[in-house]
Amino acid sequence: MTDDAEAWMGQLWLENYDAILRFAYRRLPDQAEEVASETFMTAWRRRADVPKEARPWLFVTAKNIILTRTRGQMRYDALLTRAKHEHMVEIQPDVADLVTERAGMRFAWLSLSSTEREALALVGWDGLDNAQAAEVAGCTTATFAVRLFRARRRFVSALTSATRHAPQPYQEGANSVS
Repeated sequence: MTDDAEAWMGQLWLENYDAILRFAYRRLPDQAEEVASETFMTAWRRRADVPKEARPWLFVTAKNIILTRTRGQMRYDALLTRAKHEHMVEIQPDVADLVTERAGMRFAWLSLSSTEREALALVGWDGLDNAQAAEVAGCTTATFAVRLFRARRRFVSALTSATRHAPQPYQEGANSVS
């Protein structure tokens, strides 16, 4: 291991770790630190493959790690479902799922497609410009710009709709019968 390689890795980590951790946290909150660590381990092992503009490469790597972990979790969930039906195993629901609030912002966010959410997240939360985000999303800059425009428009529309249909607080006298 050379001093240059160590310095490169240290600089790469300092400049990008927080962004990669936030990216992972939004997708797999309980595994975010592991995803970020694995991303940088991959960068270290494959340092000859890491381009000079490493940030988008790191995001793509983190995204692939997340997808691999998600597929594993889906297989595990399918196994539990089969076990429950085949062996009548009592499986308790996750308390976090029971506690999750349903608010207008969440409704609007979830009403978007995964592609639209990804476009908004890459630019709004991860701070990538359109060219970098397009590289992470695997499309051209022009295609990404259109996705981002449509995602913003749909999000505002869904948020407006959720707000319009939200229950109104009770006001004395407003609902009285004459």
